[in-house]
Amino acid sequence: MKKDNLYLPSNGTEGDGFMSIWCENCKKDTMLRGGETQCSILTNALVKGYVKQWVYIDNVPICTSFVKVGTIQKHKKRIAKNQIIIGDL
Repeated sequence: MKKDNLYLPSNGTEGDGFMSIWCENCKKDTMLRGGETQCSILTNALVKGYVKQWVYIDNVPICTSFVKVGTIQKHKKRIAKNQIIIGDL
């Protein structure tokens, strides 16, 4: 994936907003909700900056590894021609 499609929050407030939409509602990280499971994608994003799972699709930042809390399995996802489908967001 080209780096110009990768999403990197421009400041802490923007990052908090992204995390409140995606990370706090994702099954992969329960620490944000008081649990013990930590998402390696979130950790790498905070430490390294860019991660390949945080991208812009139609000028909207998303996490392609998002798994909605309460789901049994991962939502189907497809990235083709700048289109992504992730179950019921």
